Amino acid sequence: MLLKLPQRAEEILNSMISEKIKGASYLAEKCVEFYIALIEENISNKEIVRLSNEIVRLFPTVAPIYNVSDHVMKLVREIDDKDVILKRLKDYLTEIQSAKSKTAEIFIKNIEIPSEVVFMTHSYSSAVLELFKKLSSMDISFEVILTESRPDFEGIHLANELEDLGIKYEIITDAQMGLMIKRADVVVVGADCITRRLDVINKAGTFLLALSANYYSVPFYVLAERFKFHPIINHGEELELMERELTVQGKAVRNILFDVTPSRLVTAILTERDIVKPL
Repeated sequence: MLLKLPQRAEEILNSMISEKIKGASYLAEKCVEFYIALIEENISNKEIVRLSNEIVRLFPTVAPIYNVSDHVMKLVREIDDKDVILKRLKDYLTEIQSAKSKTAEIFIKNIEIPSEVVFMTHSYSSAVLELFKKLSSMDISFEVILTESRPDFEGIHLANELEDLGIKYEIITDAQMGLMIKRADVVVVGADCITRRLDVINKAGTFLLALSANYYSVPFYVLAERFKFHPIINHGEELELMERELTVQGKAVRNILFDVTPSRLVTAILTERDIVKPL
């Protein structure tokens, strides 16, 4: 259990715990802000190390939390000057914030996109949204098939963003993924974690979409910034997948939040630096 935190740090942590829509990139940014808040309040290095272990346990499937925490631990162990640490962390935050735009650019520069294309996606990914934003300003006619992404309806949130951008979309129930994939030319999804063997941990249902895409030979691309690559976890099966209580019409419903898409079902993973093609 986390001890009493400074007010700002506690507010940030609560926003991370309660967040159900915005995904791993958002959590990465908030995690950096959490550590900045601790350091600004002169929390001891020993206590920061202890807190880092606890926050990683709170988000076992979210690689950015592990990577941000590991980065902070190295800073506090190697640097004594508080102002230098804060400067490094603020620069790191800027890198994280700009990574999704660079990832989208890597996709556009390297993946051949026809002048008319139908994309399909699942859940909400800020990197995928950034891709759609950039494509909307180009001479490309496209539409997006997106799942509701129950039970938190991330797809509806994405649809609102697409509507604001004037991008054509169609929302489908999750159960229609295998049916509607035949209309899609390309699948693009985000990720919460990429393992060392390049398995993809993402919103539950991603695996089913990958299976459908594979069956119909539709390319399946993952947009994942480098801070989503876990340096220790080899296979998705090593992770404890998070669950959340869910009740529908008075009945308990099993609600595992994430699933594992094996690397063999992934056409390529695009990052802000490069393209990774699973063997």
